[in-house]
Amino acid sequence: MQEELISIQKAADYLGVSTKTLRRWEQRGILVPQRTSGNQRRYTFTELENFKNGQEERKHEERTEEASDVINSLQPLDTISYIKLEMSKFPLSKKLLLTLAPVIILFLASGIVVKDLVFKGIGTGGEKSVVAQKQGNGNAVLGAETESNNYIFKVNVPSTFGESASFLKGITVNGQTIFAGGIDTNNRDVNAGSGKLTASNVIYSLQAGSGLSVTNGQTPTIANTGVLSLGGSTGAIDLGAGTGISIDGLKITNTDTGSSQYIFKNIVSGGQKITADSNSDTLNFTAGTGVTLSTDALTKTITIASNQGQQTGVTSLQGQTGALTLAAGTGLSLAGLTFSNSGVTSVNTLTGDLNIAAGSNVSVTKDANTNTVTISSTISNNTISNVSGWTQSGNYVTLANSGNYVGIGTATPASALQVGGDILPTQNGVSNLGSSNLSWNNIYANQIVGTGAQLNLTIPATSSATGLSVSMSGTGSGQLASFSFNGTQVLGVGTNDVYIGGKVSMITDDTNLSNAKDVFVYDTSKDSDAGQWVNGDTSQSSSWYNEQLDHTGLACQIGTDKRCGQRPFPQKVTIYVTSNSVYIYDNKDNTMWMKFSEGQNFAINGTSVNLTSVYALNGIIFLGTDTNGLIEINFLTDKIFEFNYNQGNGGRSQFLGTISERNSAKFYGSVESWGRIASDKVNGVFARVINGKVYVAVSTLGGASVINLSDQKVVKYVDN
Repeated sequence: MQEELISIQKAADYLGVSTKTLRRWEQRGILVPQRTSGNQRRYTFTELENFKNGQEERKHEERTEEASDVINSLQPLDTISYIKLEMSKFPLSKKLLLTLAPVIILFLASGIVVKDLVFKGIGTGGEKSVVAQKQGNGNAVLGAETESNNYIFKVNVPSTFGESASFLKGITVNGQTIFAGGIDTNNRDVNAGSGKLTASNVIYSLQAGSGLSVTNGQTPTIANTGVLSLGGSTGAIDLGAGTGISIDGLKITNTDTGSSQYIFKNIVSGGQKITADSNSDTLNFTAGTGVTLSTDALTKTITIASNQGQQTGVTSLQGQTGALTLAAGTGLSLAGLTFSNSGVTSVNTLTGDLNIAAGSNVSVTKDANTNTVTISSTISNNTISNVSGWTQSGNYVTLANSGNYVGIGTATPASALQVGGDILPTQNGVSNLGSSNLSWNNIYANQIVGTGAQLNLTIPATSSATGLSVSMSGTGSGQLASFSFNGTQVLGVGTNDVYIGGKVSMITDDTNLSNAKDVFVYDTSKDSDAGQWVNGDTSQSSSWYNEQLDHTGLACQIGTDKRCGQRPFPQKVTIYVTSNSVYIYDNKDNTMWMKFSEGQNFAINGTSVNLTSVYALNGIIFLGTDTNGLIEINFLTDKIFEFNYNQGNGGRSQFLGTISERNSAKFYGSVESWGRIASDKVNGVFARVINGKVYVAVSTLGGASVINLSDQKVVKYVDN
């Protein structure tokens, strides 16, 4: 595998030298790098490692070479009288003298004699120096002492200062400077000129977001270019809820969608009902034949007029005026203004003027005075045996051929007996159609009309009869069954709805609810919001609304199911409370909608809670218990609470599950600082909304308690 190539900077860092030294080593052939296609220097780690092993020896050689370069750059002096080091004027440290010692030795070795060697700027400054000058013969002579303050101390070899150094004047650095220990300017400014300042905690620029603007320069101004005021108000603004409005954070909700308005939901015309789908629905009027419609938007009126010439309506009928009523005579029917023949319209498909003619063995006589026609048989001794196709045996008359059909009122019977008219008994309420021993299989009829005081549908009980029921079904639209009393409908069954008129009295004999402790009929339309909460946005996001349905409708099993029917809370329910369970029934079809069961750490916590009472109001069901105080089931917040006495250390605690988790071991949380009632044994509960606040009255063994849910306060009344 090819070895990774290292840049010149990384190589210099690894060897502890400068990049300039590496370039000089390359020129002298000491360490020669590779070259990339872009002519960049690259080193391998192996050659750097090998080079580093012998680096100390090479550093000594390098220092010797650099010192030699410095000496060679000096101009030799032919004659220098003496070397004078005025050490008293230069407080040099021993370390600095040791550093300069090799240079001085090189000077001596090269045969140069310096009378006065003074390093300007190292000491206190302002010293005189001896300058060697050239003579005409080319030899150097000692020149006169001259005054100069422009000496530069230049070092061309890598140098290391092992102790702290102080520079009393400015420092000029031409190359890149690296400070491994950071920089402390001692509260002084840093001037980068036109350069850039790079750091991890420096903001390079500000970007204006939506609704903001930022100016340029080093002191930018951030300004709001979006909303500056709301309704003329500035600063911290709070929204206030008006009538019919609720505010939750930034969410504004219409809490009155029409309950305080006087409106019509349904419009009935000719028995047909038109129902509005929303409060923005439109009712259209269409002009029929002979009718024109005109609309006046200013007065908000619609005028219905006839367009048949100049008619002004019927002024009289057969000489009669005023409010006239048409009546159908015998054999006629009346629909609106149309008369129809409701009697015989044809005889054997013949219409018009018909004559009655005598047939075989039949005579016809007419009486013009009484307008009667008499048809008589001419068969002797009045027996049926002479009639073709019939036989008589004693008191029985039968068809001669059992495969023949008998038709009465029809010439082409399609069954053993087919009647084209009415079948009437000889006396009212005496004859039967079938008997208890011989019953008809199916009776097909448009109507079954009772003429007595009542119409009974009776199914006799037998030892083998199981699952007996009376059912009505249909395939068309509209009502499948209708029950009326004195012309007023009291019960109707449609394809999707059950219509109930008048008051409802319920007789319950359900063996599954035989131990019911209390029953409450809850009509949500009487709540503060007229029952809008049952299918509102909050309810649709709750756990109970989205809970999995075990069954729907009549398929619900009361013993095993816990959630049936529709998802929204029913508009009208009946709540049954037994000693250990709560059943919520949908009054629309009298099927179970939800069930609460008792269990260890359930919402009804325990195995012998003994529920005693129930009340419901504004989406909250209150349950009284014999052991656990009062239970609050809040369908609006999807939470369950328990109010108890708990032997003097009671209060309100919250069930740690949702309503959909009511029959699971979710436990109750810690007891809050309020909510303590007079006793854990609750006998009854009642609730009311007073001045917009919900009050719950609780009757207990230890006295009465009134809970103010809105203000979270409890007032106890104890008879001492």
